Amino acid sequence: MCEMVEVCGHGCMGWSEVGDAIHHRRLFDVITGQLRQTVVAVHAGQLTPAQAIEATLERLQAQPDQLGAVVALDADRSRDEARRVDPGSPLAGVGLLVKDLDSVAGWSTSSGMGSAFASTSPNDSTMIGRLRGAGAVIVGVTNTSPFGYASITDGPAFGPARNPHDLRRTAGGSSGGSAAAVAANLAPLATGSDGGGSLRIPASACGIPGVALTRGRIPGGPQSGVWWELSTPGVLTTCVDDLACVLDVVCGPDLGDPRSLPSLAAGWASTSVRDARPMRIGVSMDLGYAPLDDGVATVVRDALKALDHAGCQLVEVPPLFAVDPVHVWWHLASPYLWEATKHLYDTEHWATLPPDLSEQAEYGRTQPVQAFFDAKVEAAAIAKRVHHEFDELGIDVMATPTCAAVPPLLGEPARVAGNIDPNWVRFTYFTNLTDQPAASIPSGVADGVPIGMQLVARTADDAVLLGAAAFAERTFSPLVSE
Repeated sequence: MCEMVEVCGHGCMGWSEVGDAIHHRRLFDVITGQLRQTVVAVHAGQLTPAQAIEATLERLQAQPDQLGAVVALDADRSRDEARRVDPGSPLAGVGLLVKDLDSVAGWSTSSGMGSAFASTSPNDSTMIGRLRGAGAVIVGVTNTSPFGYASITDGPAFGPARNPHDLRRTAGGSSGGSAAAVAANLAPLATGSDGGGSLRIPASACGIPGVALTRGRIPGGPQSGVWWELSTPGVLTTCVDDLACVLDVVCGPDLGDPRSLPSLAAGWASTSVRDARPMRIGVSMDLGYAPLDDGVATVVRDALKALDHAGCQLVEVPPLFAVDPVHVWWHLASPYLWEATKHLYDTEHWATLPPDLSEQAEYGRTQPVQAFFDAKVEAAAIAKRVHHEFDELGIDVMATPTCAAVPPLLGEPARVAGNIDPNWVRFTYFTNLTDQPAASIPSGVADGVPIGMQLVARTADDAVLLGAAAFAERTFSPLVSE
């Protein structure tokens, strides 16, 4: 087992000290493109992989988890791995943070539950193995909500992941530690996963792009099939161009994941970004059911106007849903939560789970099998309805807000349109039901924190989505840097 330094996630520093430690960083003062710049420098011989990783470690060690973002480091292991990297590899010298849910050979992860629950996997997941094989070097483990179940990142072991733009607020979840760390320039690359919005929600909250591809585009093997009906692995970077560099490495079929999709053309992701163009975009501000903060609505509408001025065709999407489809997601997700947590049942550790997590897992234990299959049938009907609207309107992608409200204040209930409402993320999970690729792109600021626009493409149209994300990012750049 690797000897790691566990970093305290709460109680170590006061908010004022945290603010001093990040030098009162200006909103959106994110160093974009550092992943590609690092690779170019290493390939040109201006840096060795070891030097590049040392620079990342210095950033991490200078501010060890000031945001509650990084929960474990092992600098000696990272240095040793960096010395063995081929300087000609595609991601040579890129520092990689891994979510505390990942299977990583040689590193302990705990599913957000802390050292008492940590274990070391004998093997890398397919995605982690491909990243390491391409020259990325693991430099730490990031905070996540216990078992990745929540839209905020907080738990009894590590405390909250704070939003780098407003330390009073959540970084979102469940990949909140990864998003906060990348947005705070601690590392250029971090892993995440998305079973209901867990890449897109924290990306929106922290002001970076977050993309959940069609399930199987990035293989989920070789671990067991927990969450396979809803979730996809993914990565977080500071810009879509950097994201494309990574997707060209990690995508492609794998026998360990029976859902994995055939390979697209070599370099498809980078090509999609380079060739990004105006598109025909369907617009839905509420999906037919979702309340929305006025501030979020203003930001998204201003971003849509920018897309219109940039040459995109915008068309209104009729209401897609008569009611919120969260009940469908609940029936599908609950058995997976039970599968992930059942080893704690009938032990003293069950009481340490957050109550809403244990409640949903317990429901998953007792849920009738027919309810699960009924939810699958309803999810298929939802997918058919959404794709029908794509065809009827002739749209390339659909645009919605990513979240219904600004990220909640830590320790306070979420609010939407002034009302207490725990479901501030009700725009994201429908795409997990329909298996459509979706992205959140920073589109402006409300109440001092970033707001994301969600873009959704047809199932398997990942190249279309990535091109739309790149075009939107370029178009929105003046909006997010004001």
